[in-house]
Amino acid sequence: MFEMAESKTKAHVTEQRRKTLSAVEVMKLPFHERMKLLSQTSSGAESVYAENKNLTDFEAFGDDDLYERTP
Repeated sequence: MFEMAESKTKAHVTEQRRKTLSAVEVMKLPFHERMKLLSQTSSGAESVYAENKNLTDFEAFGDDDLYERTP
C-alpha cells in the first residue's frame, strides 16, 4: 500500500504519522498528490534495489525458455 506522511509541529516537537492508503484512495487524490506519492515510493525502492543485487542480478529467460525455431 501507499503511505502518506502527515506532520504536526508544536513548539519544538515534531510528530510524524503515516496513514496507509488503499489503491482506490490513491486514485481519488489530486494528480499532484499522486505524483508526490509516486516520487517518494520510487525513491525508497531505488535504494532497496541498489543495496540488494539479488533483486536485479538475474536473467529474464533461461536456456529452455526461448526457441531457436518454432516448435
